[in-house]
Amino acid sequence: MVGLTAAAQNERTRIVKKVGAYTGKMGTAAHLYIKKIERQCQASNLENQMCYVFQNTLENADIEEWYWDLPEDVRSTWQELKDRFLSMQKPVECQMELRERWEQETN
Repeated sequence: MVGLTAAAQNERTRIVKKVGAYTGKMGTAAHLYIKKIERQCQASNLENQMCYVFQNTLENADIEEWYWDLPEDVRSTWQELKDRFLSMQKPVECQMELRERWEQETN
């Protein structure tokens, strides 16, 4: 893997600062946090740095512990990391999906 240029490293640092700390709020905040990472990385053409930004913006000991307990292949694959994180945090979309499934099962 080729390392980042100095300019890309500076941009990645700027993205981490712009995204800001994730403190562990559940629901919509988790979903917005993920979207912010994606938008900032895409806007800077650094899509391959989303996992790095995620890791470096966690400010909750329990979520950091959860993160480091994940297998390395999950921590380094954005879609898998994103899916597991959002599932764990139970954003509004997941709650709605669960409710729809429950309603279908009860009808």
